Amino acid sequence: MDTTAQMYGCTAEYPRELVAPFVVQNDPACAAAAAHAVEEWAGSGHVSPCEPWSATESMAAYLERYPGVLAFLGIRNPKAGTGAGHHTTRFDVDDAALSLGVASTVGYAWQYLKEE
Repeated sequence: MDTTAQMYGCTAEYPRELVAPFVVQNDPACAAAAAHAVEEWAGSGHVSPCEPWSATESMAAYLERYPGVLAFLGIRNPKAGTGAGHHTTRFDVDDAALSLGVASTVGYAWQYLKEE
């Protein structure tokens, strides 16, 4: 947030304490369905576990109420020179990964609708 304010010639003040707990907890059945959809629609070898990380994520509020899954689309590609962290001034995306994300999302939705 500080760097965003600096980009516009401003300063920012905000509380450092966590106001509300935003812990993302994926629904196990949804996580399994998403992994299956990625494997089916994008091919094997694309699903890998993510190390826990510390950040607030508004998706947590949705997942408290509705079963679902939050997943990251791999955008790091050293050959393309991409992979800077999210929410930084250096953030960039390997555009080739976007089609994988679309295929996986459509596959997940298709699988969900077939089961309904």
